[in-house]
Amino acid sequence: MRLVMDVDYQDLCLSGYGDRESLRRLFAQAKDAGFEAMLFAPMVCGKAIYPSKVAGTMHKPSRTHRGSERIAQLMREFDVLDVVAKLAAEFDLKLMLYFRLLDDYFPELSEEFMEQHPQWWWQSRCGFYPLRGWPCYHYPQVREYKLRLLKEQLDYGFDEILFDLARSHSFYASPHREPDFFGFNEPIAEAFAARTGVDIRAYDHKKFLTVDQGVYKRIPFVYSVEYINAAQFDRSLWHWIKGEGFEAFLREARGLSGKRPTIALGAFTPPHPVAIEEIAPATFYLDANRLAAEGVIDGCLQSANWSSQKLTADLKSFMFPYYNGVRQEGKQVGAWLNDIFSPHGGEPSQFASVEQVKAYWHQHVVNSGMDFVVIHEADFILRHPNVATLWNTIASCPR
Repeated sequence: MRLVMDVDYQDLCLSGYGDRESLRRLFAQAKDAGFEAMLFAPMVCGKAIYPSKVAGTMHKPSRTHRGSERIAQLMREFDVLDVVAKLAAEFDLKLMLYFRLLDDYFPELSEEFMEQHPQWWWQSRCGFYPLRGWPCYHYPQVREYKLRLLKEQLDYGFDEILFDLARSHSFYASPHREPDFFGFNEPIAEAFAARTGVDIRAYDHKKFLTVDQGVYKRIPFVYSVEYINAAQFDRSLWHWIKGEGFEAFLREARGLSGKRPTIALGAFTPPHPVAIEEIAPATFYLDANRLAAEGVIDGCLQSANWSSQKLTADLKSFMFPYYNGVRQEGKQVGAWLNDIFSPHGGEPSQFASVEQVKAYWHQHVVNSGMDFVVIHEADFILRHPNVATLWNTIASCPR
């Protein structure tokens, strides 16, 4: 089983790391612990952390993100992508490009190119509410821009690519939580109408939903909308059509990736229990087995809080038999260990103990049958109260 380290450069910088020496130390420690690849994201929610000629704006200090001044300072001192590429070569580690398709917005970190064209974000039924941070890949302009960005980043010498279609910070900044609220963009609606004759955007009028509790009991405020007498249509077909935009991008990106292995994170389709049971404001389907058979991707993985969620407690049954087709093509099936150091995968309120990490590994990974796992994340290891013991523990975990 191959180990991949997720390196979130912004988090490293916010914790006081991120300089050349700390990066070199991280790569050396990862190599000694048995890691074979380092996953590195050149963008932070739409802002480039390298001297990009394609991205609209570079990362800059903000009041929203404590310690962000350090990132801006280090960016003036060196090109982080150039440094990590050289470190990967020095320590004989593969460098995997972390290309996030749905993570282009967080307060003070928005993607300028997309913000200039808000109609290209995923849209509500009425078209008045965009899901900022989620580009709609049905638009050729969006795919063209993202391909230029991909080429620029690949030119640094990345060995592999991870296309992330699942993890996103953008939802945190959206107030809309109703199921299937987004995904009514014009090209999606036109494609659906062409196949069925139904206008998925049709409705009579809107009812504004309000919050009237706590301090706002006497002053209710609108937090979302309900569409009255909305058109009824085949939701499954709609989810597949929404996935077609992503598939178009992945096929075009295959031409740029050449012989580099490409892996897709987040491709749920029925009868997978997440596709059937999960209710989300934005949903789409992609068939990883078919994409692997057609040579579009070289593997797939999923991210979840494996230790706490009912549907994901058993990693092996969560992945198989739903992704047997990927294996049958001789390609990789893996898992993103979102919560190995943190109960919910995000900023830890309390770090897992070394013994808990061991137990997690044996319970969720050893007999899972995965070809690779992604460890989330480097910053959580470096900030762990027993960091030296944790590195040794990871090195000794059975593969």
